[in-house]
Amino acid sequence: MWLGIAIVLEVLWAVGALNSLGLLPKDISKYFADPGWRVRGFAWIGIAIAIAILLSGEYKTIWSGLWPELLGIGVGVLGIDELNRQRSEREYKRNIIRQMASFSNGFALEAARIALDEEWLQDGTFVGAHLWKADLTGADLMEANLTGADLRGAILTGALLRGAILTGALLSEAILTGADLWKAELTGADLSGANLAGVKFWGANLEGALLWRANLAGENLLKTDLRGALYDNTTQWPGDFDPKVKGAVDSDEMSKEEWELWQKKYRPKKK
Repeated sequence: MWLGIAIVLEVLWAVGALNSLGLLPKDISKYFADPGWRVRGFAWIGIAIAIAILLSGEYKTIWSGLWPELLGIGVGVLGIDELNRQRSEREYKRNIIRQMASFSNGFALEAARIALDEEWLQDGTFVGAHLWKADLTGADLMEANLTGADLRGAILTGALLRGAILTGALLSEAILTGADLWKAELTGADLSGANLAGVKFWGANLEGALLWRANLAGENLLKTDLRGALYDNTTQWPGDFDPKVKGAVDSDEMSKEEWELWQKKYRPKKK
């Protein structure tokens, strides 16, 4: 029994040593990032002792009343600690989203950097996020999942949004001058009144996007999907560019039935 306990303690020591050297995978090392890892360590030691007693066959001796308590306490502590860890992480994420919505560029960029390092930009954390009027000038949002995010009036000048998912995002009046939207997904996005001058739209999908009052002057839209995108006489296009050839639709020429069909396809009502 004692040999088993010694082995478990050696393993725990080795894991702690690897973490201190930064050699553990990120998903494991995060459990050592807060003081609670010591509590978890003692809980695992208690569980290890209970298992060692069971495996040694000594659970029917003087240890019979000890191992169930050690096991129960250990499992209970780990369960409560995990719930607290998840709750803390959710609150931390909410704080990062609030910080990223800041009107201060430096403050918002720091939050974006943290979100990128933690891989929260891609895991759905920012789906539907409220980033209204955020100053994200020069932010690295590559492949970010911003589905349905509220970015109305946001400043995204020079932002890196390559491969980003902005399906149904609200970008009205946003400033995206010089932003990189290479192969970005903007299906059904609201870009009305947005300043899109100098945006790299190569391979981007703007199917069903709303482009009223949007400034697309000087853009190269040859590889951009504009099927079903709505525009009107206030939309600014590159010289000699015919949006209808790319499948865009002039909303001024739509019938009531066509408008309702467009709404149903690209602006479905949320349940």
